[in-house]
Amino acid sequence: MGRNLHETERVFNERYPENPICRKYLRDLVAKFQTSGNICDGSSKLLHVLSTSSKTIVGSFRAELCSPAYFISNFYNHTLSTWNCPQVFKEIDTEQKSRLSPSIPAITSGFSRVVLEMKWKSVAIISGKMGWWPLLSQSIDVRLREVGVVPRHFLMIGQNTSQENIENKLGLLKKIPCRGLFSP
Repeated sequence: MGRNLHETERVFNERYPENPICRKYLRDLVAKFQTSGNICDGSSKLLHVLSTSSKTIVGSFRAELCSPAYFISNFYNHTLSTWNCPQVFKEIDTEQKSRLSPSIPAITSGFSRVVLEMKWKSVAIISGKMGWWPLLSQSIDVRLREVGVVPRHFLMIGQNTSQENIENKLGLLKKIPCRGLFSP
């Protein structure tokens, strides 16, 4: 953690030195590292990297940048692999098969199974308002209701929500204790 870009590249090259097998199968592989400040903080920087790259892009993005990143990578016919962007819409993600994270329905199904197995009767759903989090929280709400568990609280917290507002919303949980919380 906290390493600069050159240190990260040096460690990468030390851990994966060239050898005959690597040269044979990965001869055209070039790894370029971008710091999170260079790419993840602004959508214009992400658009630039996705549109100018000609190779596979591997990365982690803020939730609100997941769908645009996949849309842009499909538009430019690039491969994009992420580990924190679940498949949301099949119409947009049809060509991307390299998802490293489960889909929204898989997360929803898994969470509802946990709630049923643990026999939780009181559940609160707390979600962010950005990216795919609202869709996931609504999907979990619907699935829990289908299996007979009605969430007692459904809270959405925005990125710019004040500390006092968050404390007021979460204060509701003290009055009615809940067994499970789902949060970004």
